[in-house]
Amino acid sequence: MQAEGKSIIIVAGGSLDMSQVKEKIEETKNPFVIGADRGAIFLLDAGIIPSLAVGDFDSITVDEKERLSDVKSVETLNPIKDDTDFEHALRRAIDMKPERITIFGVTGSRLDQTMASINLLALCLEANIPALIQDRTNRIRMINGDFSIQKKDAFGKYFSILPFDSLVEDISLKGFAYEVDHLTLKKEISRGVSNEIKDDLAFVSCKGRLLIMETMD
Repeated sequence: MQAEGKSIIIVAGGSLDMSQVKEKIEETKNPFVIGADRGAIFLLDAGIIPSLAVGDFDSITVDEKERLSDVKSVETLNPIKDDTDFEHALRRAIDMKPERITIFGVTGSRLDQTMASINLLALCLEANIPALIQDRTNRIRMINGDFSIQKKDAFGKYFSILPFDSLVEDISLKGFAYEVDHLTLKKEISRGVSNEIKDDLAFVSCKGRLLIMETMD
């Protein structure tokens, strides 16, 4: 199964705003849509047939499992495994070498699942595939190097940077309310939280892996 040259959208079973998913599918030209475990049922409920459903499906009912017959391709995993359903889906997506990956449904009340899913953005960074996690109030990505964003494209009011590595050096921020030059941040320091984009175009550069979180509230 190939998705080269295509964008991939992954929908998992966490907190989800299906209107966001539909909007992303509509604005993306012919995306390859993966439903991870219960995310596949959420898609079917919304009238969207996933290109692929992946998971052990231990959180869905027998009737819901029967509905998976409508999905083009289903990969059923052993419930006894060393990774989450979302990680397996993400690795499948990376193997397809897409242009980008957009992820929904991996945040919510299960903070262990949320943190693990955010950490998995490192796999996309290693594969040099732009990727982001999005929910109702947050958009999250991971960078290592240079990044720019136009103010009109910002997801929310607040723009935060959090070190993913224990130490991130040479952090520079331009076009923000709080600008820095060659800053070093340790993982246990919260200095990068709650900045705001000031100029029409803002820039971030760094040596090391940074999480960028755009937040509405």
